[in-house]
Amino acid sequence: MVMAVVLPKRSSLSSVFSRVGGYYYGNTSRKYSSSSSSAPYDYLEGEDGTMELMQLGADRTKNVLILMSDTGGGHRASAEAIRDAFKLEFGDEYNIIIKDVWKEYTGWPLNDMERQYKFMLKHAQLWKVAFHSTSPRWIHSMYLAAIAAYYAKEVEAGLMEYKPDIIISVHPLMQHIPLWVLKWQGLQKKVIFVTVITDLNSCHPTWFHPSVNRCYCPSEEVAKRALLDGLEESQVRVFGLPVRASFARAVLAKDDLRVELQMDPHLLAVLLMGGGEGMGPIKKTAEALGESLFDDELGEPIGQLIVICGRNTSLAATLESMEWKIPVKIRGFEKHMEKWMGACDCIITKAGPGTIAEALIRGLPIILNDYIPGQEKGNVPYVVDNGAGVFTRSPKEAARIVAEWFSSEKCWRSKSKSVKMKSIWDWAFSQLVSNSMVLSRSLTRADSFFSQDPQNEQVANSGSAQITSTVASQFPAEFHNREDVSPSQQLHHDHTEGKKLDPFSRIEALQIKFLRLLQRLGQPPEDLTVAKVLYRIHLATLLRAPESDLKKINLDSNRARAVAAKQEEDGQPELDFSLKILILGKTGVGKSATINSIFDQTMAVTNAFQPSTDSIREVVGTVNGVKITVIDTPGFSSSSTSTLRRNRKIMVSIKRYIRKSPPDIVLYLERLDLINMGYSDFPLLKLVTEVFGSAIWFNTVLVMTHAASALPEGLNGFPVSYEPYVARCTGLLQRYIHQAVSDTTLENPVVLVENHPECRTNVTGEKILPNGLVWKSQLLLVCVCAKVLSDVSSFLGFQGGIGLGPSNNTRFPSVPHLLSSLLQQCSVVAADVDVDENLLSENEEEDEYDKLPSIRILTKTEFDQLSSSQKKEYFDELDYRETLLLKKQLKQELCRGRERRLLDETCSNDGNSNSHESSPEAVPLLEMAVPPSFDSDWLAHRYRCLIMSERWLWRPVFDPHGWDHDVGFDGVNLETAVELKPNAIASVSGQMIKDKQDMNIQSKATASYGSPVGPIYSLGLDVQSTGKDLLCTVHGNARSRNLHCNLLGCGVSMASFRNKYYVGWKFEDTFYIGKTLKFVANAGRMGDVDGAAAYGGRFEATVRGRDYPVRDEKVTAAMTVLSFDKETVLGGSFNSNFRPCRGMRMLINIDLNSRKMGKVCVKMSSSERLEIALFALFSIIRALPRRSET
Repeated sequence: MVMAVVLPKRSSLSSVFSRVGGYYYGNTSRKYSSSSSSAPYDYLEGEDGTMELMQLGADRTKNVLILMSDTGGGHRASAEAIRDAFKLEFGDEYNIIIKDVWKEYTGWPLNDMERQYKFMLKHAQLWKVAFHSTSPRWIHSMYLAAIAAYYAKEVEAGLMEYKPDIIISVHPLMQHIPLWVLKWQGLQKKVIFVTVITDLNSCHPTWFHPSVNRCYCPSEEVAKRALLDGLEESQVRVFGLPVRASFARAVLAKDDLRVELQMDPHLLAVLLMGGGEGMGPIKKTAEALGESLFDDELGEPIGQLIVICGRNTSLAATLESMEWKIPVKIRGFEKHMEKWMGACDCIITKAGPGTIAEALIRGLPIILNDYIPGQEKGNVPYVVDNGAGVFTRSPKEAARIVAEWFSSEKCWRSKSKSVKMKSIWDWAFSQLVSNSMVLSRSLTRADSFFSQDPQNEQVANSGSAQITSTVASQFPAEFHNREDVSPSQQLHHDHTEGKKLDPFSRIEALQIKFLRLLQRLGQPPEDLTVAKVLYRIHLATLLRAPESDLKKINLDSNRARAVAAKQEEDGQPELDFSLKILILGKTGVGKSATINSIFDQTMAVTNAFQPSTDSIREVVGTVNGVKITVIDTPGFSSSSTSTLRRNRKIMVSIKRYIRKSPPDIVLYLERLDLINMGYSDFPLLKLVTEVFGSAIWFNTVLVMTHAASALPEGLNGFPVSYEPYVARCTGLLQRYIHQAVSDTTLENPVVLVENHPECRTNVTGEKILPNGLVWKSQLLLVCVCAKVLSDVSSFLGFQGGIGLGPSNNTRFPSVPHLLSSLLQQCSVVAADVDVDENLLSENEEEDEYDKLPSIRILTKTEFDQLSSSQKKEYFDELDYRETLLLKKQLKQELCRGRERRLLDETCSNDGNSNSHESSPEAVPLLEMAVPPSFDSDWLAHRYRCLIMSERWLWRPVFDPHGWDHDVGFDGVNLETAVELKPNAIASVSGQMIKDKQDMNIQSKATASYGSPVGPIYSLGLDVQSTGKDLLCTVHGNARSRNLHCNLLGCGVSMASFRNKYYVGWKFEDTFYIGKTLKFVANAGRMGDVDGAAAYGGRFEATVRGRDYPVRDEKVTAAMTVLSFDKETVLGGSFNSNFRPCRGMRMLINIDLNSRKMGKVCVKMSSSERLEIALFALFSIIRALPRRSET
């Protein structure tokens, strides 16, 4: 909810935001930016000048990132106002994040702006110098560009962590740097960037950047400055200041607010504040007010004082310790300023733009006592010249003015009606009320479920109609001056004017009709349902009405009751109200009988033994002066596979019939006496939802027929109680509806009906239920209430709707992703070791390394005397010997492992397992990866550890993104592996990272069993945290060798996330040709319980190097295919890892798929050839021209 302070020039921020996100209203005139097919978004400019975003791809929750900083309270207040407007208008369609990216992700000076701002505000002249010295474009562009270049990665990480679709900046220093970083990273066309200026008149040039999509200005003066600073006219919109949603709603009366806030209800109140930081001469002004608002002659106060100290806790403590002659309330930082302003009569404050806007909304005369040099200097003439307040730096003068206004209540009232005070009110409401933008959802569901396409022109224009600017001059004079006209004459005038009535006159006439209907139905206005409807009508009127007419609306609400009673007594004019009702339900539930009961006569044929309605027809009649049209429909059959086609055919015909003339309300009938614990009509309710859409349930009343039937027996053998039985049956039906629409927030009204001729009646002959209620009037009341609320929503332009279905924030695992993980699961370690052992054991010849002659290692002097060719031959010889030595060591390790297993088997057979146990040896713990450059006190070198005989290995988890020279361990890692018995190994590894806000857990447990000559089985459990939920996966694998060079394998996997389960399987075949060629082919399927399934496979060929595995040199080519949801994606990859020369390693990775997506990565590393570092010059030279353009 947002309120504007200045008259909009063409459109409002909310009208833009209501269109961003994929739904496109109206026609377009031209493209706003390039519409390349590779870009996921197209920006379009509408005829009304608003910006629209059409998203290509899947529908999802959009992320909106609002950039702000707590340098003062206005930026956060504006950010929260925009956030509340999004939530109120779109619900969960947008995920709103308010962040101070500079403080959380960057370093000095950006992360210290709040403290620097407070320091400079204490030295106002220092702030003035900084403000004006950085105003020239070349100065602030230079230092902002330097900061952006230095913190580019940090800013990109801060922005892209939330993957924003829209970025909104409400701070002057959050335009240039984010836009430059987005441009350097190629993301500028993928993210909408909007600036909302929160300075009312004087603003710093850093607010303006020519690359923003929109710049929303609070006043014409700021808009002119934006045009002078290089922005195009199409980018600039005069919109007003964002104000918190609570200020856009009517609050309680002043007396009620004072009681709630524990103020003196009999004294006038002055509100003293100094912004979010508690700036200005607050203490001196409070002391002066304490003296001036106390009448020494009468010995009593003439006013009370409310002091808002903001974040200035020392000021609050000082004022609390003082003694006061008048009632004083000391408050800190307040989040409910709308209540305090509503309870006070005037305000003394510094010239903060947000406070000025909020005070004007509440109609408070303003006394400005200070301003911040620079951005707030222009606010003083803006207020004073328009007659909205006065300015004085003297605390005594400000106190004298307030004392003069408060000298007596009579004097205050006369002052409020004087010319000067009148100019304040006139100006305030001409600026505020005429531009009130109230974002509110519809009172009832506005979306139509009767057609597949949007309904006519109404939906097409709802983008502009959704947010209505209520201009006071638009309302006819008779709406404001109705005291001079008698109620009956006024209503007759309204009736004859017809379509010329303004929305509020039409609502008043509708309210009178509603009150007349209540009298005819015998329903008192105090009925709970009636009270809710009247409250919603009153609330909707307050949201749309001008501030100057709020009191008038309260009077009109009371007058409507008198008018309704008078008209009903006179019988004039005729009551013009009609209802159209659609009845749905199964055969035999009593649809036709209910129609007859509504009209108290036979309007439809009934039959207790066979369906009596075989076609759609309308039944028209009058009940209590109301024209009612009932659409009688054929009954559905009970849910089964054989009746599915028939039921769908009936529903489609009903939908086609009502498309031209939609009903006002839908009655879904079900028999109360047939609902028990075995009841299940979920397939039928699901079919209704599929055919008509989820929106049908917004307009539906659940009608339970046969409500007076005999009650079933309970566990004690006696009939159950009526009310609990009804609640249990209706609750069961409501739960099935929740399942059908995948949303538990919907609550349908329930009406009980009994059509039996022998049903009990009251003294007037009306049928009553066992609980004594007259069901007919209750049914008509519910239908009338729904129709009235729908008409009010239409009159006031509340076109928003609330979508049903699962929350957009719910993120379930992707089935294709789970399938890819299943196919790429690591092979069983034992099998790979066995294969490598076989490969190394093929040649049983004597070890080549032992045959080599001895070699003398040259000294540095001797090496320098060698020629280039000799040096190359020397290094090649050393490299060859090193390779043979590694092979020998690996072969010895494999042999020791084989001997150890044979020894364990022998010992287990002899029953002497401890006789050959060897003493454990201490080995050094593997160190963490060392960065390319580090200080001498880097954390990896603080502790040296050894692994002794413990089976459990604990180690800390280092956070590389932590503070320099700080303990960056914020997690723990656990690993263990144990041999349960020969050929049975179990391993557990896990990691937990915990900070103040989040906790991340990853664990893996695996157990394998097998022998070198037999199959190998493995079973594993993986647990991973995702947000507040856990993704658990259980997988099993089996591998067996059918040939010496061929391995066959299969695997199954089952994953669980929240209440969904995923099951998959795979088959795999690995084939070896010699020691160099390896082929792997696998195929698998992954599906969930809802029937969604993904199929895929992979074929991979690997060529190993001559010295594999001691030299991990190989080339791998792979092809993948993945099919999901009738879409097939082909992919290919190429990976190469080799040494082009001694001392250098190169990795090449290429991935491409049929969606024209992929990546190419080439990585080289060398400890000797430093020339490859020159490649960095290419990136630097390429980046310089792009930065110079900005």
